Amino acid sequence: MPASFLNFNDKDVTFLKSQWDNLLSFYLSDKTAKEAAFQLLQVQYSEKNRFYHNFSHVKVLLKLFESFDNKIQASQAIKFSIWFHDVIYNPRKNDNEAESARLASETLYKLNVNTETIELVKDLILATKDHSGRNLSYDAKIFLDMDLAILGMSEEIYREYSQAIR
Repeated sequence: MPASFLNFNDKDVTFLKSQWDNLLSFYLSDKTAKEAAFQLLQVQYSEKNRFYHNFSHVKVLLKLFESFDNKIQASQAIKFSIWFHDVIYNPRKNDNEAESARLASETLYKLNVNTETIELVKDLILATKDHSGRNLSYDAKIFLDMDLAILGMSEEIYREYSQAIR
């Protein structure tokens, strides 16, 4: 991961849009609904108060996922969790995870995602509140590890992250 991992450009948006469309291809073919959901995510992750929990973070996690894909059973749930786990982010509130899980559930229901996957996504998002990993599946633990991977990056990357969070 390059030191400029927080940088984000049009090529990255194209990558994310492709990832989103591929993921949703399992559930629906309505391009308008796919686009509307992507626009919702893009608006949320582009809020001015986001210096780390943004589309760049989603991109990094989707790329990290590639190295675990063959080890994960619920890959679609993990991918949806990557997309939605920080969709609501207000550093002054303590209900971000619950609100993100709620929005994920509402959105995924409209996109014809099955109930079992939606429930797993909600559980995974809620697990990011404390990242404890207690009583979680192997897949969930991988998801939490990916979300916290920034803590194990090089000093230069971690410094960039910590400055962005402040």
